[in-house]
Amino acid sequence: MFGQPVALLPVGILMFVAPAFIKHALPWDVTPLSSQVLAGWVLAFGAVALHAAMENDLDRVRVALWTYPVMAALHVVALLRYGGAIVWARPGAWIYLAYLASAFALGAYAFRTARGPATSVAPAARAAHPTA
Repeated sequence: MFGQPVALLPVGILMFVAPAFIKHALPWDVTPLSSQVLAGWVLAFGAVALHAAMENDLDRVRVALWTYPVMAALHVVALLRYGGAIVWARPGAWIYLAYLASAFALGAYAFRTARGPATSVAPAARAAHPTA
C-alpha cells in the first residue's frame, strides 16, 4: 500500500537536492537541472501515492489511480521512441520498469473495481432511502 510513496519520495528528494549523487542510479543520463525538473514530477506522483495510501478509500482516490495507466502508457511510448537513451546496465532502468508495471496494475485495479457513477448521498442515507 505504501510501496510507491516509500520509493518515489526519497528518490524525488535526492533528484532535487543532490542530482550529482543520484545521477548514476537513474536509467538515463540527465543534467543536474533536468534531474531537478524531473524531481518535481517524481515528488508529485509520490505525494499523490502517499495521499491515496493514507486516505485508504478507493472510491475517493479512484480518479487519481486512473491517471496511472495513462502515464505508464505515455512512458512506454517514450521508451519505444527513445529506448536507446536508457542505460540498461543500471539497476535504475529495471526499477523504472517495475514502477511502470505497478502503475499499470494500480490503474487496472481501479478500473476493474469501478462501481459506476459516484453519488452525493451518504451511505446511511442510501440505506434509509434506496431510491436516492
